[in-house]
Amino acid sequence: MWIESGDQDRFGIVLAAAKLYWTLHKVQPDDIEYRVIDGNHDWLVFRESSVRALPYMSKKCEALDKKS
Repeated sequence: MWIESGDQDRFGIVLAAAKLYWTLHKVQPDDIEYRVIDGNHDWLVFRESSVRALPYMSKKCEALDKKS
């Protein structure tokens, strides 16, 4: 799972995302990434996050395909 949020997020998602990350990290430490970037809760943050998240998720999916 890829979690990313803007450091200026007006909804306080940074804290919630950090809690989610640490909860999941306890179970699957190799399958979770968390990033905080400059920005608010807007499409610019989503767009920037997608550029990093999609290759990460693709790599994880390829690894799953090789296992099956």
